[in-house]
Amino acid sequence: MRQHTWTSKCRSQLQRWSIAAPLAVFGAIFALLQMPLAQAARFPGLYEASVRAADRSDKARDAAFAEALGVVAVRVTGMRDAAGRLGGALGGARKYVQKFGYNADGTIQVGFDDTAVDQFLLQAGLPVWGQERPTTLIWLVGDSGAPNTHETIERAARARGIPVVWPAPGETMGADPGEGNLNALAARYHADAVLIGRSGESGGLRWVLGFGGAGSETQGSLEDGVGFAADSFARVFATAPSAVSEVAMDVSGIDSLSAYAGALNYIEGLTLVRSTFVERVAGDSIRFRLVVRGDASTLRRAIALDHHLLAAGSDAGALSFRYQP
Repeated sequence: MRQHTWTSKCRSQLQRWSIAAPLAVFGAIFALLQMPLAQAARFPGLYEASVRAADRSDKARDAAFAEALGVVAVRVTGMRDAAGRLGGALGGARKYVQKFGYNADGTIQVGFDDTAVDQFLLQAGLPVWGQERPTTLIWLVGDSGAPNTHETIERAARARGIPVVWPAPGETMGADPGEGNLNALAARYHADAVLIGRSGESGGLRWVLGFGGAGSETQGSLEDGVGFAADSFARVFATAPSAVSEVAMDVSGIDSLSAYAGALNYIEGLTLVRSTFVERVAGDSIRFRLVVRGDASTLRRAIALDHHLLAAGSDAGALSFRYQP
């Protein structure tokens, strides 16, 4: 269970903000503390999977639950072989199911409890990659050589939990954007990464991934390109069970109770954050002390996927951001 505490000094500052607010506004602001803040980089349905069920018997349903949990495990760990590593442990999938329903096509849609699944994976010694995911611009140069290209890539992206975007309808996707400034290309489409596929001489595709100011490449099919991107992201964002640390973080721009509520909801909503403690208040800045999975670098990269906290200089021993409502 996540915990949140604050110092007496911070409590006094919050009281001063509340005195300045009309009663109706004060109540509305405190309601914000109970509401989740939307995060653009989150992948919808990360803990859901649709698999085929042989029939509607208990045995077939349990088998479908196990298969669905294996699908979710691949997404959440970032590991292609996660299901194989879990092996017989998937047989207990029923206890993690939060909802399920049968579809007209003979498949069963299964939704799992995210907290319980994370704990299950960590106890199994597997890493967990949170819900904050890099949005990736897919750009294919020339003829991909495969029918239903978009559908194939999007299906592979769903399997690995990667949000993807495509060039604008009026833009010729077959044109080569080059590799001179992939960051600018990503920014134009509000993406965090760019995955460019070019037809190769051997019949496959040459894939170039631009992410975090660096580039890497591989060869392979449409699915291989998406898998390559997912593997690369997981190496950055997935955290091992033993990787827990304490991180100090200064957030400025907290000049009202509503700003405090918005910043706190965002921080506590980050998958990596396990608990928060408000250590001090100085003007419009609050120092939070966080217990996180991973370390300060992992947390900083996850925050960079959204725009609620903007990097604001540096402070020895603490991350520094400015709150952006």
